[in-house]
Amino acid sequence: MSEVFWSLVLSSSIGCFLAVVRMLYKSKCRNIKFCGVVIERDVATEEKEFEFDRIHTTRENKEDN
Repeated sequence: MSEVFWSLVLSSSIGCFLAVVRMLYKSKCRNIKFCGVVIERDVATEEKEFEFDRIHTTRENKEDN
């Protein structure tokens, strides 16, 4: 097959994988089981860290990044 086809298949596969990872990260589930991988998270602590960063991040800090 042509190189264009394989590059399309590869980029689509990577895009789908990243979309699944993003969906799993944004979920507020405590336990996640996906394709034999088990992830246990402390969602409450993650939310507290996010709120702390949101409150204490100044406009200058955002422009530096």
